[in-house]
Amino acid sequence: MLFTNPFTELQRIVSATAGYSGADLKALCTEAAFGPLRDVTDLSRIASAESVRPISIKDFENALRLARASVDSKELKGLEEWNKMYGSFPVEEGMDCDSANLGES
Repeated sequence: MLFTNPFTELQRIVSATAGYSGADLKALCTEAAFGPLRDVTDLSRIASAESVRPISIKDFENALRLARASVDSKELKGLEEWNKMYGSFPVEEGMDCDSANLGES
């Protein structure tokens, strides 16, 4: 991937995808990955993956216009309540995946 300032640009993607499910993130990444291919005018000239430009932040910005969160905030609140009552591990509001205890020892 081609990013000029990876930390800042990835943070923008993270902020823009709050509330996205795993499937939503997969759809976003798939859409972004097609960005470089859309720039190719003659598909017969693609000899290898190296002949296509890298994915850039612009591809993610374009993909964000198309790939939206599939779970609305009301539905997400219901899932959080269910997790509090029946879930395997607690997840505090604002907690990121790296700081969640996923049952790993």
